[in-house]
Amino acid sequence: MRVIAVVNRKGGVGKTTTAVNLATALALAGQRALVVDLDPQGSVARSVGLEPPAERAGASAGFAARGRLAVRYPAHEALFRLGVVAADQGLAREAGRLADDPARAQRLGAAISRLRDPWAVVLLDTPPALGALADAALAIADGVVVPTTTDYLALEALRATLDAVRRADRDRARPFDPLLVLPTLVEPRRATAQAALALLRDHVGDAVLLDGVPRSARLES
Repeated sequence: MRVIAVVNRKGGVGKTTTAVNLATALALAGQRALVVDLDPQGSVARSVGLEPPAERAGASAGFAARGRLAVRYPAHEALFRLGVVAADQGLAREAGRLADDPARAQRLGAAISRLRDPWAVVLLDTPPALGALADAALAIADGVVVPTTTDYLALEALRATLDAVRRADRDRARPFDPLLVLPTLVEPRRATAQAALALLRDHVGDAVLLDGVPRSARLES
């Protein structure tokens, strides 16, 4: 089982969309994929047509001693290999507890390892901040995907995000594998977008995933 954290301190760059679509693509390709929503906004459940869980019936339960994570499944029959651990209101309070007790992050890792069903990949969706919940995800992840839009403010946020990822990398004493940067909402015809992609490649090299995900007016309408 591989655990991949999807992180960026900036909102609106496509973290949840990336986590859900990566998991969906893996499920459709025949692998069992699980999304654990660590963002109190709870967008993952809504993205796949699930109702929000009751308090302590979602991802926050994973931080409790011997906590159990409740996996739910989308109704669409083609997605029977896709599981979701939805966010619940307890996550916001858990962030404060994590700040005082960083070891609680290991409880989440243990809860994931105790999941009854076998999962090939677990994707951790994180809040738009470099706070305790994102730190917990980085502490237990094998790899990291950093979605980013190709604009100035997003690239400034990316620098801080990658600094946090590198600090976590040093603290763990084992490298993230993979560590990937995914450009999102790319408008290929804009010169500024191409300049931003070139800048990304200069700074992170082969970690940049291709030319990114283009903006789609069809999907936005």
